[in-house]
Amino acid sequence: MLKPANTKLYSKLVGTSLAIGAGVGASLGMVLGNMPQGITLGLSLGVVLGIASARRHGAL
Repeated sequence: MLKPANTKLYSKLVGTSLAIGAGVGASLGMVLGNMPQGITLGLSLGVVLGIASARRHGAL
């Protein structure tokens, strides 16, 4: 039987990773001269890292 997901922990980890990813992406965008592309890249990486972190901490 599957255990229920810890949705509060999941949303906290993914949200934190999104915020960090957006910040890193904005910095990367400034360096490369293309802010929207940097933010998009940062958000994409934030989602992936947030889900991986949530799985690692047992939220999923």
